[in-house]
Amino acid sequence: MMTSMAHLCHLFAPGMRERGFGRIINVASVAGRIARANDLNYGPSKAYVVALSEALHLTLKHHGVNVCALCPGFTHTDFHEVADMQDMKAASPRILWYDADVVVREGRAAVEKGWCVYCSGRLYRFLDPLLQSLGTRPIVRRFTAR
Repeated sequence: MMTSMAHLCHLFAPGMRERGFGRIINVASVAGRIARANDLNYGPSKAYVVALSEALHLTLKHHGVNVCALCPGFTHTDFHEVADMQDMKAASPRILWYDADVVVREGRAAVEKGWCVYCSGRLYRFLDPLLQSLGTRPIVRRFTAR
């Protein structure tokens, strides 16, 4: 989830920079925006994707290359079925779930607008600043540790 993305950026970003135009959307996750108990791989690896995208954005934005870390929340794909998480998906409130076409459409629009990090879905765009604020991070960590 980290090395292949970094390798692909390493392969394609220089050509985009030379041409003076390019778009890179790295799929991260809302899970990469906040630390949670027992999330020792997925969330931290997605946090790396966000950090990599931010650094690439700062490095390439003046060369016509837009880089965006797309951070969707729960999205209807086969991910949860493959990961044997159907019960979790079925027990989750429907309001948390977005269709993949919405995530793709919003991600493409965000990279065109030059957004560096974009949370897909109205609910997640509302929650993200709250989760990122210094005042709520310790509260969220305590809540998710239970």
